[in-house]
Amino acid sequence: MFNTSILTTKLYIPAPRPNLVARPHLIARLDEGLQLGRKLTLVSAPAGFGKTTLVSAWAHTLAQRLPVAWLSLDEEDDDSQRYAVYVVAALRALIPGPTADTFGAHFLTEVHTPHHIPDDRMALVREQVALLINDIAMLPEKFVLVLDDYHLLTHPHIHEGTAFLLTHQPPQMHLVITGRAAPPLPLARLRARGQITDVTDDDLRFTPDEAAAFLGQTMGVHLSREHIAQLETRTEGWAAGLQMAALSMQGRPDPANFIQAFAGDDRYILDYLLEEVLQHQPEPVQDFMLHTSILERMSGPLCDAIFRQGEEEKNAPGSGPDHLVMQMQTSESSYHPITPPPHTPAVHSQAMLEYLERANLFIISLDNKRQWYRYHHLFGELLRHRLQQQLGEYGVQDLHRRAAAWYIRGELPLEAIPHLLLAQAFEQAAQIIQQHARWMLQNNEMQTLRNWLEAMPRAMIHTHPLLCITYAWVLLAQAQFDEAMQWTMQAENTLGLDATITAPPQHIDKELLGHIAALRVTINSNRGDDEDLIRRAHQALAHLPADDILLRSITAESLGEAHLRRNDLHKARQAFSDAITTGKEKGNIIVTLAAMSGLGLTYERAGDVYRAVTLYEEAVALGKRWGVRGQPVAATGLVYIHLAGCLYEWDQLEAALTHAQQGVANCERWGHTSNLLDSYQILAIVQYARGDFMGAQATLATAEQIMTAARQRATQWPNIAWESYILHALIAYLELKSGNTNAAAHKIAQLIHSREWDDQVPLPYLLRPRLLMAQGKIDAALSLLTLACQYRETRSSIHQQIEVLSLQACAFYMQSAIAHALESLERALILGESGNYIRTFVDNGPPIDTLLRQAIARGIVPEYAGRILAACPSPHSQEVPASPPHFEPLSEREIEVLHLIAAGLSNQEIAATLFVSVNTVKTHVKRLYGKLHVSSRLQAVEWARDLNLL
Repeated sequence: MFNTSILTTKLYIPAPRPNLVARPHLIARLDEGLQLGRKLTLVSAPAGFGKTTLVSAWAHTLAQRLPVAWLSLDEEDDDSQRYAVYVVAALRALIPGPTADTFGAHFLTEVHTPHHIPDDRMALVREQVALLINDIAMLPEKFVLVLDDYHLLTHPHIHEGTAFLLTHQPPQMHLVITGRAAPPLPLARLRARGQITDVTDDDLRFTPDEAAAFLGQTMGVHLSREHIAQLETRTEGWAAGLQMAALSMQGRPDPANFIQAFAGDDRYILDYLLEEVLQHQPEPVQDFMLHTSILERMSGPLCDAIFRQGEEEKNAPGSGPDHLVMQMQTSESSYHPITPPPHTPAVHSQAMLEYLERANLFIISLDNKRQWYRYHHLFGELLRHRLQQQLGEYGVQDLHRRAAAWYIRGELPLEAIPHLLLAQAFEQAAQIIQQHARWMLQNNEMQTLRNWLEAMPRAMIHTHPLLCITYAWVLLAQAQFDEAMQWTMQAENTLGLDATITAPPQHIDKELLGHIAALRVTINSNRGDDEDLIRRAHQALAHLPADDILLRSITAESLGEAHLRRNDLHKARQAFSDAITTGKEKGNIIVTLAAMSGLGLTYERAGDVYRAVTLYEEAVALGKRWGVRGQPVAATGLVYIHLAGCLYEWDQLEAALTHAQQGVANCERWGHTSNLLDSYQILAIVQYARGDFMGAQATLATAEQIMTAARQRATQWPNIAWESYILHALIAYLELKSGNTNAAAHKIAQLIHSREWDDQVPLPYLLRPRLLMAQGKIDAALSLLTLACQYRETRSSIHQQIEVLSLQACAFYMQSAIAHALESLERALILGESGNYIRTFVDNGPPIDTLLRQAIARGIVPEYAGRILAACPSPHSQEVPASPPHFEPLSEREIEVLHLIAAGLSNQEIAATLFVSVNTVKTHVKRLYGKLHVSSRLQAVEWARDLNLL
């Protein structure tokens, strides 16, 4: 499906020129790069220095011993998807038999598949190119890939992909790049490692001997050594300058005068020499060259089309190619005579092209059969400038119309579009774009489409709904959500649809409605409008054809996320399952992994953690299978995050740490800021639980830096405020756990102000009730927790219900309401047992330890409670913090008693909890008072908190 518009002429090594000047020292330089195993040969020089001539000659010498893949680039290839297709096509030409069709298939599938848009698209490019590298690494023998005229490419995604390919290039591949300037690739690093063979304009300049050979052998101009030296000095060994000068001297009796007058800077030299070259060619040749200069590639039949002005004129005497060639034969020319061709128009244009090649008139053969040619780029530019002066705007437009008509007749309509746009035949261009828009969108050729659409008047696009939709998809792919929505609405307005599309007119194509609905789904998934997203998703799935697997999978995945956010687990599960099925069928690994992550979350929210973990492990295995060199697909980072969270909940901290680190690494490669922030947060939580407080602090600091950078660049990222809020909520939560109550209170106040929460909202991580408990305001905390219980029993996940109930148990305990505490704890244990929730209980601190002991004693889910208790950090194992010099350190038992006092227990309750007598408790309390220099329980608790003993 990816090669329907491939021009095979771009894949041929240009044929060697007749009487080519041998340059063995440069051929040896190129060979040296291969022999030393270098990654790259870079041939960079201004126009006209013979870059392509040198490399093509070298490629022909290699053909007997080493396969060479060649790609001649042009301006139309400045599109990352089109470029990818041609690179793969060039490499497939090296592979014999039917296996060539499978090479690069995964790479092309990913490149031509619209994805959820990461904030760092470069990371996506690297991930895609990794798939190509994987296939290259499987090729059995060494080869050379030549990218000719690379300077014509400007798209940053192309350069990023090429740079990644170079960095991770398999050893059997050698890359050759030619261009007018050094490309934006990591050249300094490669040079430092001795991985580049450089050939520059200094190397390509002809020496006096080479200049003499070129003028004599190639151009048929024989000069004295003195004149050759003068001309070589004037042109500085520039092949194009020598060629133009030689053409200008043909037929002159005294070349010395010409050489003497030959001066000036490059541009003036070119203008002068173009004038000289054209003046010394027969008028038919001049006419032919000027008219055909509008073509990027030329063939005999295509050139005929340029001269046809209608069937009557084609057969009129003295017109068309017949007349041109006959005039050329009868004109005065002492160089390369041409035998008159048969009287067939195609043959006559072909004869003219062959004449230009033999005459070295800056024309390059593009294939081995000499059917397709192009002008030297610089020479073509000069010809077009002169053509504009001669014919004017309308005359040039007429030539473009003829070229477009020829491509259309030849069933190459996409090649016709640039000519139609230059001819300002916008309506015809619009019709062709509409006919092929679906194919190009499915193959993700977004930049090419954008270039074409932006060359058309906006008013023209407004009148074509499908063009509006196409433009919206292009803008959406480039994360321009607001602009994409504007063009979507324009399409609806043009079609006469109402705002809801609930009753579309019967004459409107249902598939078109499906596209519009899918557009709105994808836009809303990035803008956070779930209600409209769900409605549009159902419309899209109802109208899209069953075989439109790509859009159906993306829509289903977005629908699943919306239902998940609304906690409608049944509908979310169904949508995610559909997305996984269609995603796997299409081979869309990104959609598949995202849907598997979403499906796993539905199991987590239902308390089925084991099933979620099984699914996440399956997704990780799938990501690894699609990965390269041991690295999973970068989008697997999202799965690692969820898996790390589950392992953390099970108190498997080492495994959770490993998976959290994998999540960070893969999310950094993926470049999706939201997922990356999530990965840093779970990593910080795991680090803190392991006692790596400094590591957790550094991780959160890095996350804050990422957030700051995201704010600066992602102006259309609607979730950035929420992401920032959640990050700072975590920071406040860890401050509370560390005992920094005042700092936490300040951060929580900022969070409340930023969201304008009322007093009844408990905040993420139950921050507000936790703060109230730390401040000793137990009644207020219980009031909030009671409201949270009522809300979360009907709308929240199992995990959130367990979190509220376990914290409520701790609050009741601190209020000395032991019966209520055990009742809340029992409800939490019953909910959590099947999913083996551990850390949600443990993270509530010391009261849970005591409550679990009492629950076990009363036979409340004893086995499960015992597993949680085993994970609790016992006060006996905690290091006693250093006290100021005037305080005597407390013993471990005294710290335990202090915690129970702070929890509000009486001496009798403390004795029952510790299984000691009341007198023993009184003795511990008395010692506490003495060591802390206090006289009451309240003072003891306040001093202990100030000393971070609680």
